[in-house]
Amino acid sequence: GWDRTENVLWRLRHGEVAGLKPKAFVVLLGTNNLSGFNPPAETAEGVAEVCREIRRQAPQAKVLLLAILPRQAKPDATRQRVADANKLLKAQAAQIADAYVDLTDKLIEADGSILKETMGDYLHPTNKGYEVIGAAIDAQLKAWSL
Repeated sequence: GWDRTENVLWRLRHGEVAGLKPKAFVVLLGTNNLSGFNPPAETAEGVAEVCREIRRQAPQAKVLLLAILPRQAKPDATRQRVADANKLLKAQAAQIADAYVDLTDKLIEADGSILKETMGDYLHPTNKGYEVIGAAIDAQLKAWSL
């Protein structure tokens, strides 16, 4: 819990995936960096560096980059930081990942609110939220025939 991009980088660089030959990685991180630690540009760069490190260590693997999930019950400054970081990630996605998927529209309502059914605390997905995320991951893995 409470991992930030720098924690994931440390683990990657200290043997977390050494010796593994995965077909794919799913990268979903950055929200904790935006919780008062880093601005959107630094957060996006941290996520991008995780993707680059994965490429260095497992060049055979596909990288599926998921956009940072929306948070907060209603749109606010925190949600805007998430959107700003995602905009930066989307702009560089082709260079750092094999696919980029933004699930924001599947997790928020038309009025911008997040339903408790999908993210009970407006941050962590519920089972229903994970079903949405899992379906997107599954679709991409099938598209890659993995």
